[in-house]
Amino acid sequence: MSLITCKECGKEFSDQATSCPNCACPVKKRVFCPECGIELSSEAKMCPNCGCPIKNEDENISIKSSRVNIKINKKVLLAILVVIALGVGLFIYFKPGHDKYLGTYVQDGGVGAVLILEKNNVCSMTIKDQDSDYPTTISNCHWSRSGKKVTINFTMSLSSAYVSNYSRDANLTGVFKNNAIYIDEGAVYRKQ
Repeated sequence: MSLITCKECGKEFSDQATSCPNCACPVKKRVFCPECGIELSSEAKMCPNCGCPIKNEDENISIKSSRVNIKINKKVLLAILVVIALGVGLFIYFKPGHDKYLGTYVQDGGVGAVLILEKNNVCSMTIKDQDSDYPTTISNCHWSRSGKKVTINFTMSLSSAYVSNYSRDANLTGVFKNNAIYIDEGAVYRKQ
């Protein structure tokens, strides 16, 4: 930083200032060649010393360090930032294990089953309105999906005075649509 003298009031101030702090007289911006460092006229398009093209500072951002001097066009920088933001957004949305249909689904009518889908393709199902003579337990619940199609596999166990430890593997298939799962057999599980 060096000092310059104001052409209006004659006071000295920093050459980095855009106007005189004493009288507010605007200072003509000083332009230097990024290659050889000589001072140029503000209208220069090319350095007369080394031939380096000079760009308007409003169009470029200079990143300087002890080893690197990079010039980046603001439009290119903005495009790069947009691409990075889109990439991060897409990665978050489509990362392995991410599924926008995760959540709790409650069956319309019927036995009032509640289905909870988890990210690791594990699920749990409970039946709210059970007949106390025939309590049903759901275990080993797993789900998978292909596009909008879903398959839910589980083991259903029944125990009562008439049936002793009855167990069978079962599955439900259906499609995701409008925050609900429409099961092929007719049941509908709505996302809560």
